[in-house]
Amino acid sequence: MFSLTMNPNQLKLLWKFSEKKTLDIWSGAPDGETTTLDILVAPDIKTSFKDFVTQYNISHSVVIEDYQL
Repeated sequence: MFSLTMNPNQLKLLWKFSEKKTLDIWSGAPDGETTTLDILVAPDIKTSFKDFVTQYNISHSVVIEDYQL
């Protein structure tokens, strides 16, 4: 599970990414000019998701490394 902090433009990019790849968004909260979201990313798209957040300089951290149901 990842925690992301994004500005409005980065958030729009995330929505576009989520149209192609399924993301499980658990929680989110706007905080002025930024939005923080907790997102569960499936193992098969983890690499492309990491590439995406790096490419667009989205502040992120791994909250839970190997989440299991």
